[in-house]
Amino acid sequence: MTIRTDIGQRILSTYRKQYFRDIITKQISFFDEPRNAIGLLSASLATDPAQLQQLLGINMAMVLIAIFGLVGCIAIAALFHWKFALVVMASSLPIILAGGWYRVRHEVEFEARNNAVFAESARFATEAIGAIRTVASLTLERTVCEKYNALLQEHVSYSWKKARFSCLVFAASDSMILLCMAFALW
Repeated sequence: MTIRTDIGQRILSTYRKQYFRDIITKQISFFDEPRNAIGLLSASLATDPAQLQQLLGINMAMVLIAIFGLVGCIAIAALFHWKFALVVMASSLPIILAGGWYRVRHEVEFEARNNAVFAESARFATEAIGAIRTVASLTLERTVCEKYNALLQEHVSYSWKKARFSCLVFAASDSMILLCMAFALW
């Protein structure tokens, strides 16, 4: 096991324990609110630490690579021909940074939208599982499964429509860099 993996696992484990400790020490009234349903909290307990691990892993390395690459390119360009570097940076850097900012903002909104959409189905599934004795005694298993399937299908189709727009945004933000490179070489 490498040192980086060991540190990441230690941080993840500590965060997950703290997260769980914070949930179980809440007042009872906290769990009465619909946005704090048990299913949503347990889903958050499962997904949030994994997202933290992704952030501390390759995503943080990519951010550092991008920053050091940008600083290095600016330094080399200014060293070789500062007038040309100034023109290219003044025209291209705002476009590249705006494309990156818009891409990150859209990705965060997309993630929040997905969490909100699937929160309803998670809440329904948790309530159905919590009342499984009543459901089994009334033989409503098929009805519960069909309703849950309908909820998921509705959410997937909605997310699919939004994902098509997200792909266009990602493609446009990546194309901005190529556009700026073409300008500099022109």
